Amino acid sequence: MRELITFILLILLFACGEPIDKEIQRLNKLEEELQIQPSEERAEAFISGLSNYITKNNSDFNKVEPFIEKGVKIAKDYGFLDKSAGFLWQILRSESYSKDKTPYKMDLGDVMINLNKKHASNVIYKELLNSGLDNQEMNKRRVLIDSVAIEQDDYVQYLFDQIIKNPGEFGINKKAALRYVDAAEALALINPTHPKSAQHLYGAAEVARGMRTMPKALSLYDWVLEDYPNYEKASTVLFIKGFIMEQEYKRADEAEQLYREFLEKYPDHQMASSAKFLLDNLGKSEEEILRDIENKKVN
Repeated sequence: MRELITFILLILLFACGEPIDKEIQRLNKLEEELQIQPSEERAEAFISGLSNYITKNNSDFNKVEPFIEKGVKIAKDYGFLDKSAGFLWQILRSESYSKDKTPYKMDLGDVMINLNKKHASNVIYKELLNSGLDNQEMNKRRVLIDSVAIEQDDYVQYLFDQIIKNPGEFGINKKAALRYVDAAEALALINPTHPKSAQHLYGAAEVARGMRTMPKALSLYDWVLEDYPNYEKASTVLFIKGFIMEQEYKRADEAEQLYREFLEKYPDHQMASSAKFLLDNLGKSEEEILRDIENKKVN
């Protein structure tokens, strides 16, 4: 009987491990092919395979860490700048990455320049200088910082102030708004403990919501909740997420969960009555809600 149980456990073990083993083997093979015969096509195949592997195993950073490091280099060497930025982003956001992140922070600044996002590179290089980094590599980049970024005590706030100048659609300057969102993300990536990182992430989320780019807004709201749960507006973020899920995505179940979490955590919040009203009326049409209100008035 014991032998049978052992045999079954071994089968289950190999069955669970096989898909990941095959994925790693495939990535190793793609990397080997790229080394033997370098080409843009083979680099793209490796990066595509790596992206799929990361997506499947993103809950365990230790598994994907060695491959992400390779991905950063290969994507940068072959000019896949968006992919390189994505890999760098994952390294810098990860709390599990134990090595020095400074070289990757400089890499991200370089990538931002090549992506014509000088405003983001200004933030990155300036924060590295403010951290006391003073080496040959940093000195090369010092001259790349715009003078306006050096002059401003809070350059990210300066970018925010440009949003209301020459407004267009949605009553804001869209180019300035996009620059501010990039800069807010760069600040939180490079210096997550900066006293204004949470504030600017929240501001960027609000700007993204104002431009009707809800996926970006939600990702920024999540960033605030995950990394800055004690931020003074974390409660507001939670409420807004529920409202977006209800009104924009029509996901009543997720909205209900968020409203209940909000009421449980912040029962005395000034928006608690609004959350309760929205929770009580989930799924109802405007006519049904108005009818209920009228009935309550009568009663």
